[in-house]
Amino acid sequence: DLMQRLPTPTGTAGRRGAAIGLWRLWARGLRGRTVLVVVLWAGCATGSEFWFWVTELGKAWGISEVAVKEIMFVGRLTGPFAFVSASVASRFGYGKVVLTMGAALCSVSTAAIAVLLGTKAAHGLVALAVLVLNFFFDMVWGVLYSIT
Repeated sequence: DLMQRLPTPTGTAGRRGAAIGLWRLWARGLRGRTVLVVVLWAGCATGSEFWFWVTELGKAWGISEVAVKEIMFVGRLTGPFAFVSASVASRFGYGKVVLTMGAALCSVSTAAIAVLLGTKAAHGLVALAVLVLNFFFDMVWGVLYSIT
């Protein structure tokens, strides 16, 4: 059970009135980690929704439908490689590192996409940021899938 595997917050073990259940995530020793994971996951999840809007954004930017579909195709090809790589890394004990770095890089690439779209940067830069987002998002899901 996941709740049994959560670390006990510093200084609360065996203490009367110690946090139980999900409240343990908000206890003094874990509060900072909990906030960081929530922020990283929010950035990661926000970025994952990008794929649903790629065709509309491409049309708004004057990019041909064929070019948009090509970048989506390449993005989908990188997904299985990222997923398997993350699962293997998790199997060898690097799951926490991949999960943390993957979520952080998803957040960074999501922000980069927003900035690039706002500044009307070159299409190639936006495409690269989308591919980076796709790769690391699939890595995060690979780790989550392998540890649950």
